[in-house]
Amino acid sequence: MINRVMNIKYTLMFLIGLTLAGIFDCGALVFLHFGASDICTGGGCDAVMSSSFSHVLGIPLSIFGLVYYFSLFTLSLRQRFFPRPHLMNWVFNLSSIGVLVSVYFVFLQAFIIGQWCPFCLISAGLSLGVFLVSLFQIRKSSAPLLSFENGKQEGVSVAFISLVVFSVFFGTHYYKGNTSSGSSYSRVAAVIDGNPITLREIDKELDLSFSKKKIDIYKKRLAILEKKLLTVEAQERGLSIGQLSKQIIQKEMTSISDRDIKTFYEKNKYKFPGKSLKELEADIKYTLTYAHTRQVILSFVSQMKKDHHFENHLPKDFYLTIKPNPLLESFIGPEKTKLVITLFYDYECIHCKKAFEKTLALQKQYSNDVSVQFRNMPISSHKGSHLKAISAICAQDQDIFINYSQKLFEDLKPSKTLDLIEIAAALGADEARFKSCLESENAADILDADIEETKRLSLTGTPSLFFNGEYMLGFPDEPVLNTLLNDLNISD
Repeated sequence: MINRVMNIKYTLMFLIGLTLAGIFDCGALVFLHFGASDICTGGGCDAVMSSSFSHVLGIPLSIFGLVYYFSLFTLSLRQRFFPRPHLMNWVFNLSSIGVLVSVYFVFLQAFIIGQWCPFCLISAGLSLGVFLVSLFQIRKSSAPLLSFENGKQEGVSVAFISLVVFSVFFGTHYYKGNTSSGSSYSRVAAVIDGNPITLREIDKELDLSFSKKKIDIYKKRLAILEKKLLTVEAQERGLSIGQLSKQIIQKEMTSISDRDIKTFYEKNKYKFPGKSLKELEADIKYTLTYAHTRQVILSFVSQMKKDHHFENHLPKDFYLTIKPNPLLESFIGPEKTKLVITLFYDYECIHCKKAFEKTLALQKQYSNDVSVQFRNMPISSHKGSHLKAISAICAQDQDIFINYSQKLFEDLKPSKTLDLIEIAAALGADEARFKSCLESENAADILDADIEETKRLSLTGTPSLFFNGEYMLGFPDEPVLNTLLNDLNISD
């Protein structure tokens, strides 16, 4: 009798050890999924964990495994120190399900994915071990298999505890965030010619210590992917990346003419007071050459993305959702478009004037594909910008917003109330109604709503633009803009 009791205790301790090992095994995979560990490296592990079979309803399978082993551990521990007649049946029944699931995923690794994940195989072995030990224990006790009698209370308790563990884990994860932009390092970040590239492969070449902003991390990751793309093309041509770049530039570049230099000077001479064309000629030529070279490379990369079936799956959680002004929305263009530009601006800012003009021109050029949302962001150091913003809100109330805003941008100095009323009247506004609006609380509330949104988004400079939620300080230059439009399939 004593020997039988000792055998049961040793068997249960062995069972506890197996389930504890399962917790550590799945825990390691959980940490790996969320970028907190780099223990699982190599093509097989990455391939399995980045496959479409590694998630259920968007939840990594390792999370389910962690809950599964924790449930088995709790049941085994309870049976060891507070035994109940049919508690082992719960262990057997759960492990039976675990073995069936493990067999299925081993099959996937062998015949579908074609790669092996060591930690997944360890989990399958541990699950089989728990199944065999629990089967042995039940056979020794002569208890009926697949029985839940007298075990309902324990089962409900285990289910509740597992749910709590599950909730605490996800609550902690989403509260703290993580360096991998909220996604698994093992996820597929891009595909080139059908070959997947994981986030870990990219970040091995990326020093994140100098990139605190998520948008900077995204751009650096994208640059690495584009370099890999150029490497593939260069190898196909039997060239190095440097030789390929030189070849493309020589083929596509055109010389900068004197007319190009003069045109640039005429457009930008206000930036260089007292400087003649002759003094600036060399610098202008260098600037134009650099811009043209950049455009050639960007266009080539864009074409290579199509030729090599490039798929970009990089996480973009730096993209923000701009909340509309609940009181009044300044919006031009169709309701649903390929590109939505949101412009936060100040009426006494020269760069805002240029961004406003360029944004309007872009919307006019691609009227069916581009829409624009205008939001006020008066800077406190600009004395007249607050009043001008309110007057523009009143102008919108009388359907003269665009023309009125263009008039305001003609003079960036502070304006008196009477001057603003005169401008509105010249554009066909009702003077009395306009004046009443300037003094109303409604216009002030509308402006306050815009200001609150700038605070929520932590905006600090004007103009601040968002292209489909992607933040940009200032209007993008021509090469970047052309690439963006091309990626969205926007053309004349």
